[in-house]
Amino acid sequence: MRLSVRLIAAVMAAATAMLLLPAAAPAATPKHSSAQGDSVAAQLDWLKLGPYRYGHARLTIVRDGVAVLDHATVAPICLGGPCPRSDDAQPEAAASGQGALTVADLDGDGEPEVIVDLYTGGAHCCSYSRVYRYDPATGTYTDTLHLWGDPGYRLEDVSGDGKPEFVSADDRFAYAFTDYAASGLPIQIFAYAGGAFTDVTRAYPALIAADAAQWLGVYRRERRRHGPKDLKGIVAAYVADEYLLGDGAPGEALLRAAKRRGDLGGFGGSATRFTARLHRFLRHNGYIA
Repeated sequence: MRLSVRLIAAVMAAATAMLLLPAAAPAATPKHSSAQGDSVAAQLDWLKLGPYRYGHARLTIVRDGVAVLDHATVAPICLGGPCPRSDDAQPEAAASGQGALTVADLDGDGEPEVIVDLYTGGAHCCSYSRVYRYDPATGTYTDTLHLWGDPGYRLEDVSGDGKPEFVSADDRFAYAFTDYAASGLPIQIFAYAGGAFTDVTRAYPALIAADAAQWLGVYRRERRRHGPKDLKGIVAAYVADEYLLGDGAPGEALLRAAKRRGDLGGFGGSATRFTARLHRFLRHNGYIA
């Protein structure tokens, strides 16, 4: 049986087109994380779309046996520039391997909140959380966004009152005076209540003092190891802690000593300029009244 020239040409064209088609993309891999507390269970589902690519995060919250949120889209954070698509939220678990969900009563009202921990992607920034709170007036959940930056947080009842706090560090100090690796981030503590985060760091002077002692130890250790160098970031964290404690005198004393020893040079300008910039920064961000 002879095929027509036209048919042969059509078959060859189709075969050539098939060879030119790109290879099929690998199938997305479903992932999930779950958590449970009194009367509330939550599950977060997402897809691994490729190397370092995650998205399509969906949250389900079951309260008293009823699915109040059913596979609801978890919105990503928008940090400026082109904002991610609404299905591009990346769970923290995708980057760290840790759980992406926590169910806990954060404000002691007997109603557990659901914390969803997320990540923007990138080398070391940024972690953020969406805290979902049940609203009896509407019969559903509303969420509050909080950006942690690089340090993230740990959930700990530091007050001993049964309501956990978010213990973190002040990411505003990153890159403020020097490169990221040399930046010190002073302690920062938040309480959550009524759908809002409040900075309560000053309420825990013992933790601030311990943080200040740690930064002072880092400063002394780095001087022993390397001699005079760029220690502006470490000094800034220590000075900030001392002002949080209500008496900036120890911080100012170290600032003068570090300037005299030549520890405030390097990246970011002169020691004199750094001192002025640090004081402006601390006032602007509420460390100095």
